[in-house]
Amino acid sequence: MKNIFALKLLVACCAIGSLHAITLDPLNSLIFLPRPGNPVAISRPIIGGVMVDQNKKPLKNKVVVVYVDNQKVAIVKTNKDGVWSCKLNRAQALSDGSHFVHAYIKLSNNNDAWAQGSIFTVHATRNEQNLYKSGNVSAANSAIVFPFEGNRVNTPTPVVVGSLLDSAFNAVSDETVTLKIDSSTVASPTSDSNGIFSYTSSSLSDATHIADAHCVQSSVDLTTNNFTIDTVAPSAPAITAPAENEMVTTSLVTISGTSEPDATVTTFMDGDTYGDVHYADGSGNWAVEYELSNDTHTITAQASDLANNTGSVSAERHFTVDA
Repeated sequence: MKNIFALKLLVACCAIGSLHAITLDPLNSLIFLPRPGNPVAISRPIIGGVMVDQNKKPLKNKVVVVYVDNQKVAIVKTNKDGVWSCKLNRAQALSDGSHFVHAYIKLSNNNDAWAQGSIFTVHATRNEQNLYKSGNVSAANSAIVFPFEGNRVNTPTPVVVGSLLDSAFNAVSDETVTLKIDSSTVASPTSDSNGIFSYTSSSLSDATHIADAHCVQSSVDLTTNNFTIDTVAPSAPAITAPAENEMVTTSLVTISGTSEPDATVTTFMDGDTYGDVHYADGSGNWAVEYELSNDTHTITAQASDLANNTGSVSAERHFTVDA
């Protein structure tokens, strides 16, 4: 059956262009810098993200248009790993407070496809007029920024990305990084002019993995990141109420069921195209209320797990409202 839930998200994330022409994966194309939830200590932070196609392969050498607070700030290109980055200039310096960054990629058919946006907070603690030339990598200001710590990833070949800054938050370029996954050295990338290094992993098993990085010239180790590969889609949710062919005597009907714990559950009432989104708890229980007319109704459900794997749609459940 057509993956209705994924289709809904694709439409929501792609503001321009015909649906059939879009090849961007909107669930796995996102902005990882500034790191979500981490206050930024300078008013001109480095902004970065990754673009992948619907086969979860890097979109290489593609034009990316970047916006902050709905103002265009840069036009850049992705590298061989689908990673892009830019730094704001003096005229684009941000005030203290919350800001929104989003970006779209220009596809070969001239359609635009939007990645997931990100909200970050600026709390500038430095006068950037006095920044000095880039020095050694600061472990406190640098990190493996993607996959996020604790992230669940639905591809066996994730892109691993790091950001290298010195103690004054300047980008550290041309730094050789010894990158390890599960204690085995996998690559020795070099940071670019924005302090970004990246590597597309070879195939990893469905399990939790550890990424760590050693900055050679600066002799600095970055904090390790743990992430989980999960490529298995969840089973179709079980609808437990109402029972099959049940007569319901109230117009306010509670639909409930079970699914994979913490899954996003989309319910489709009477063949609704896009459905309604709900969230299962840590035990997999979910419920939603519908105000329904006196009639026979049909409900189905579909689950998407924390790694954005989307399962099949459940079998139809039929019931009648006679309020």
